[in-house]
Amino acid sequence: MEQAELERMREQFDQLVRERMPGAPIERIEVLQYGDDPEIEPGQFLARIVVAAPGEEPERLRAFEAFHDEHRAAFHDLRQELDKLPIRAILQFKAGGDPGQGERHGPVLQLMHARGGPGSGPGPEGPSLTPSWPGSARRTWRRSTP
Repeated sequence: MEQAELERMREQFDQLVRERMPGAPIERIEVLQYGDDPEIEPGQFLARIVVAAPGEEPERLRAFEAFHDEHRAAFHDLRQELDKLPIRAILQFKAGGDPGQGERHGPVLQLMHARGGPGSGPGPEGPSLTPSWPGSARRTWRRSTP
């Protein structure tokens, strides 16, 4: 994708997030493509929202859960908007801040492209989620589908 087109997508996604989550504790908003992050496959984009969640692991988890609870409808709206794109896009929410010595980064929540296309995602109440820490099998943020 051309750099100008990618920059336009970044600006539009930034505006969309700020409209859906006014005043939310967001550290940064990123739109990444293949080659920017090892998680991204060819033909795929990652729309990442880094949530301000300082402190140690338990505090970051509480802040992240509170963010999700407060903005559940926006999670659903953003996923629906990304599903309208002609490309596959992952919507990722990630706790920001610096983890302490020996702590993992996270939690992280990823909402994948709806397989059935527009209208096949979660209901208006938003996805059912559980926490995840990268590199850990004991905690996962997963989207539950009916």
